[in-house]
Amino acid sequence: DQFERMKLYPKEEIIGRNCRFLQGPHSNPNTIKAIRAAVDNGQPLDVEILNYRKDGVPFMNCFLILPIHKSANPKKMVTHFLAIQKDVTLLRPWESNPRDWSPSEVSMWLDKWGFTNEAKLLLTANVDGKILLTKVNDAFLLNAGVSKMKSRRAILEHIAQVKKDSSLAYAGKSIEGSTYRAPSTDATAVDLSGARVWWNIKKKPAARPAASSSSSSSSSSNANTDDEVDINSDASGDD
Repeated sequence: DQFERMKLYPKEEIIGRNCRFLQGPHSNPNTIKAIRAAVDNGQPLDVEILNYRKDGVPFMNCFLILPIHKSANPKKMVTHFLAIQKDVTLLRPWESNPRDWSPSEVSMWLDKWGFTNEAKLLLTANVDGKILLTKVNDAFLLNAGVSKMKSRRAILEHIAQVKKDSSLAYAGKSIEGSTYRAPSTDATAVDLSGARVWWNIKKKPAARPAASSSSSSSSSSNANTDDEVDINSDASGDD
């Protein structure tokens, strides 16, 4: 029930499916690789990843996976994984300082200015706000795969503008609304007053075919090595 309220997907679209359906264009591929490696190696992992609700709204997901072994001996075969997820969007500090942006935030900022392909390249390069403002130059962008000089110059111009005045990060870009409403309640809306405005930038993840339902009581089997572990109705932590 908590998972349904948090992600807005009904049980019929959740049970038996891999959690990668929550990923979208600005989900950090490096974090996805870390999740896959943890599953492959039977290791616990605690990360934050940008996921997408069914309505397309992005949210920060605190994702914890714990391996369950065949016996108390941690060297024994991993049979399942326990997955716990929390929407921590409203727990993050609402600073608008671009230096504090995560790689996903940098990617969404670039995309909002029309640099869709370049956003993907810098997301793969794991460029966060600090790197964006201190290390990104023409050579950096070229090495990251931004081959068009015109695009590199335009990106550097935007970066220079943000360095000069961080309030100009989204200047001139229309943002739908200024609130982030937690899906688990209809009573509370948090006014962000323009901070972290990218929460309102909706990007619908690519459609994925629905999988057949499963009654498995575990979060995932060790045979699954996809981007995120499978879940069931007990996989979500309480809010």
